[in-house]
Amino acid sequence: MPALASGLAGPVVAAVLHETGGQFVLEEIELDDLRAGELLVQVEACGVCHTDVQGKTLLEPPCVLGHEGTGTVVACGPGVEGVSPGDCVVMSYPSCGTCRQCLDGQPFHCPSNLSLSLDGRRSDGSPTMRLGLEWINGAWFQQSAFATHAIVPARSVVVVDPSVPLQIRAVLGCGILTGAGAVVNALALDGASSLAVVGAGGVGMAAVMAAHLIGIQPLIAVDVVTARLDTALELGATHALDASAGDLTDQIRAIAKEGIDAVIHLRQPDNLGVGSGGPPSRRDLRGHPAPEGRLRLRGSSAVPDSRKPASSPTGRKRATPVHPAAHRLVPARQVPARPTGRDVPARRHQRCVRCEHVRTGHQARCRDDTVKNLHLLQE
Repeated sequence: MPALASGLAGPVVAAVLHETGGQFVLEEIELDDLRAGELLVQVEACGVCHTDVQGKTLLEPPCVLGHEGTGTVVACGPGVEGVSPGDCVVMSYPSCGTCRQCLDGQPFHCPSNLSLSLDGRRSDGSPTMRLGLEWINGAWFQQSAFATHAIVPARSVVVVDPSVPLQIRAVLGCGILTGAGAVVNALALDGASSLAVVGAGGVGMAAVMAAHLIGIQPLIAVDVVTARLDTALELGATHALDASAGDLTDQIRAIAKEGIDAVIHLRQPDNLGVGSGGPPSRRDLRGHPAPEGRLRLRGSSAVPDSRKPASSPTGRKRATPVHPAAHRLVPARQVPARPTGRDVPARRHQRCVRCEHVRTGHQARCRDDTVKNLHLLQE
């Protein structure tokens, strides 16, 4: 049995990926000792994101994925301030903390973000976990939260009220941050704006919730799954359109004759399949924004007239001020009390990530109503 890191009361169990595109195997691993500025977190749950599915091909195995973790701080490394053992935390995206962008309060523009997220090591290249005698790739988004415990930089966590439902905490770190941030920060919309959200998955639902709180009307949700469209209406969308029911431009023009101010197009693979044609094309979307509107297209550079594309990595926002604002909405009934996700116990993790792909689009019809799967670590 692997040795235990200091502060642990039992073995660390992780969903280990042994081959690219392969299956996850629950195994006991050993975590490295904490370094300066790091926390040891007992993970309660972790959202399952498209990036984790893609990580099965991005990160060299053996490895441990998971980047939307939430749990309780067990131990603090040297120099940690503002976080203490026993605190309930949400883990979010990494940043170096020393570059100009980080010091200017814009860690989402940190030039080290990509390497810190995807390299599977700490910033100095050292590993955080070992399987038997072999050091393996962890530190996925500097957390690797598909495990019962995770090492995470203190600057990447936000202390939250433990009364916030677990199903909501487990999507604050990425999905809600990205969707809500796109509305509030990247597009800077206000109550006089109009918006269409194309793709009612986890990020899309977060965008709908944020837009509803701002008072945006019309607020149009677009998907091909009836249950998701129903949920979007519950969360505040004023209209819900089935993308497979006809030309989107015609459907949206019937609601807003002069077009709308902004479109958030969440174009994930298999995310919004319309028959065999795939997601709505750029041509489909070009008729949506008003002449001075903004068209948020993923992977697109061609936008006609004065319609402006906008990019929104992690919602263009620091995690620290966003998370408290988000979790305060829960008791105010502004975030749904009924979770839009599905709990997946750790023992079923392998099946979840193999079949799930976030359960969206025409290639995952077995559970179309699921917006987000949650990987439960403590059973």
